[in-house]
Amino acid sequence: MPSISTRYVEQQAIRIDDEDINSLININYNKQALWSINELHYNRTSWLAYVYLSRYFHSNFSYGNAIDCLRCALMYGSNHEDIILIELANIVFRYGYIHDAIIFIEKALDYHLRL
Repeated sequence: MPSISTRYVEQQAIRIDDEDINSLININYNKQALWSINELHYNRTSWLAYVYLSRYFHSNFSYGNAIDCLRCALMYGSNHEDIILIELANIVFRYGYIHDAIIFIEKALDYHLRL
């Protein structure tokens, strides 16, 4: 998936304008990002740390970085591919690529059903 982050760079994200919800979500994602940075300092192959970092970047509308983090998570989290693909589907759905999001969700379901 080398070109996935460049495909969505120029698209406008869908934003949720509820300030109360956004502030609570950002506090949680900031805590997850701090944990992730600490975890990656000791364990560069932590798929969960990359997923948490992607959520942080996603909440700050840095979708290219979020997608890159999920690419790393896919490399290191082969036993949890379904979770990572759902996160990826969420990001591309926010960009308005509903068809791509459906493809990622179908791949996640296929992976989960193979378990």
